[in-house]
Amino acid sequence: MRTLLFLHEVGDVDGATRWRALGAGWLVPDLPGHGVVPPEEGAYYAPGDVALVGVRALAAAGLDGEPPLVAGHGWGAFGAELLAAAGRASALVLVDEVVRSPSGKPDYRWARDQALKAASTA
Repeated sequence: MRTLLFLHEVGDVDGATRWRALGAGWLVPDLPGHGVVPPEEGAYYAPGDVALVGVRALAAAGLDGEPPLVAGHGWGAFGAELLAAAGRASALVLVDEVVRSPSGKPDYRWARDQALKAASTA
């Protein structure tokens, strides 16, 4: 199975944990200042920073050879686009907004299903 790198939204503190739970085997790095990764000293986010987190996560996992499937949500989607533009993605899934369930809560399963559908056709 090809690797799927998922880049979560900036500001979603639990984003990586939530997306990891939806995709067994997905590589979902915590962005600096999110989850268990402390913010970098003096840091602020520029859009390309999310793409750099993805590159570093792939290298740390020993997956910097064949381009992975790349998906992203919000600013994570912008980072995913940058990776694809640089030839570092075999396929791209962009999640702009997560569908809401009838209760009004985000339905992350829908986004997961779209990513899996794209992965199966890549």
